[in-house]
Order: sequence, then structure tokens, then C-alpha cells
Amino acid sequence: MTTANLKAAARLAREASRGRRTIELFVTEEGVVVRGWTVVREQMAAASHEVTWRELDAAVDLASNAVALVDRRLSAMEGAGA
Repeated sequence: MTTANLKAAARLAREASRGRRTIELFVTEEGVVVRGWTVVREQMAAASHEVTWRELDAAVDLASNAVALVDRRLSAMEGAGA
């Protein structure tokens, strides 16, 4: 995984954090954890996805993919609760 990939994932997380929704990226010993939460019907709903360092060595930018996945899950939760 390159620094550019991690920066791109962090930028996506910032852009996706809007209104009721928050997405954060955490770097751990095991890899990268993407956590997000939103408010649906006055209750907190959360989603997360972990990507291991082994997976992050792939040519594909899996950190950004994980951010997009969490963003889609939160959107689905917001849509179901509307």
C-alpha cells in the first residue's frame, strides 16, 4: 500500500462525512479499519470494514474501496430508515 492510496482513502472518508454521516479511517497493526455511523430515526446506526495489510499490498486501492463500501452501507441504512 502506498502513502498516496492511504491519503486518497482519507480524502474519500472526509468527503463522505456529511450531514448525519461520519466515516473515519484507523490504521492498526493488522491493517486499516474504516468505521462509519449515521443517525436513522433518532438512533445511531454503524458500519465498519477491515482490510488487512496483506490485502492492502494488492495493486487495487482496497482502502478507498472499503471507504466506498461503508458509505454505501450507511446510505442503505439511511434509505431504509427514511
